[in-house]
Formats: sequence, structure tokens, C-alpha cells
Amino acid sequence: MAAEQALQDGDYALAAERYQAIVAAEPANVEAALALRQVRLFERIDALDPSIAARAEAAPDDVDAQLGAADLELAGNNVEAAFERLLATLTRTAGDERDRVRERLLEYFDVLGPDDPRVGPARRQLARALF
Repeated sequence: MAAEQALQDGDYALAAERYQAIVAAEPANVEAALALRQVRLFERIDALDPSIAARAEAAPDDVDAQLGAADLELAGNNVEAAFERLLATLTRTAGDERDRVRERLLEYFDVLGPDDPRVGPARRQLARALF
């Protein structure tokens, strides 16, 4: 598949474009939608400033830094830390920033899948934080 080849080649933009085309043509294609989310994560990580984690630690109210640091944690399989970071950020934000954090958490839930044992507890914490 052309999208998979682009991903293997490290061409995240092309892979995202190709997976997006699949999702547009086949909205029920769960695998392509998941692959697209994963590619978006790879794109974000590839574009991150190496100092993002230090920036996030120094500025807990910097939503962009918190999102970037959480992406790195998720990519490093430190899922609980990514969830904790975003849930804590969620409690300190409002409006559009809060929506961005919520959407990133939902994206993580989708990427990990409902069978991942870490998703259920984090999903419940998200619900409590929102309501």
C-alpha cells in the first residue's frame, strides 16, 4: 500500500495525505483512521523542539509545551505520564485550550485502543475533570 510505503520511508506528510484519502473514500475504514492518527503523532513529534520537555516542566500553563511533552511521553511508551500531564493541564485550562487538551486525550485513547488497560481509568478521569 502506498500509504504504508510512505510511512516506512519517513515521509509523514505523504503518508498522512494517502491515509486521509483512504479515510475520505472509506469513512468506515477504522484501520486507515487509526493509521492517520498515528502518522499525525509522528509528524508532531518530528517537528518538536528538543527542549520541549524542559519547557513544559518550567511552564505548566504553556499548553503547547504540555501537548508536545505528552506526545514525547506517549511515543516513549510512558503512557501514564502523558495521561497525567494532559489531565493536569486540562484542570488548568478553559475554552479553546481546554478543548485542544481534551481532543489530544481522545486521540491518545483512539491510538491505544479500548482494550489498553490504561485507557479506561484515564477516560474516567477525563469525564470527572470535564463535569
